[in-house]
Amino acid sequence: IESVENSLSNFNTDYIDTLLIHRPDYLMEPDEVASAFKKLEESGKVLQFGVSNFTEPQFDLLNKSYPLVTNQIEISLFNNAPLDNGILNHSLYNGILPMAWSPLGGGDIFVANNPITKRLKKVVTKLKEYYNCELDELLYAWILKHPAGILPVTGTSKLHRIKSAKNSLAIDLEKEHWYMLLEAAKGESVP
Repeated sequence: IESVENSLSNFNTDYIDTLLIHRPDYLMEPDEVASAFKKLEESGKVLQFGVSNFTEPQFDLLNKSYPLVTNQIEISLFNNAPLDNGILNHSLYNGILPMAWSPLGGGDIFVANNPITKRLKKVVTKLKEYYNCELDELLYAWILKHPAGILPVTGTSKLHRIKSAKNSLAIDLEKEHWYMLLEAAKGESVP
């Protein structure tokens, strides 16, 4: 509650749209957190609540005590584990819109010279031309294609990067191209 009060003061605002608990606390008492959430909601200081980096059981534990609207996870072509570890399926099953932090893989596609980047650049070069788009727009479009309704967090204050994220909303990535990008990222075929 004190943290919310500080944020409201720092941002000179009356309320926060969505408050996230950034990381799971091994000593978290779900009912205690739910009580704080309820006070913040009833006072009009926070409209809705979510978490970041919670496993499915951790999410369910808190969600049972207080309804959550999102789980912010790391997902990108550089970290596509949530496709296989159940987190995105959990979101779909529960009707929760996940948020993606580091949706461009920390910018590795722009600067890194690792095997993943090399494989992706081969595919991306062709697809950029096909979709008439920029590299980052294509990477955002890959995330947006997933049926869980992933909401990318841009994490930038650069206007051209924000515009690219917006432009990606107009790209309807074909399923075949989505899998081409995933296979390039993984370095193997995907069944």
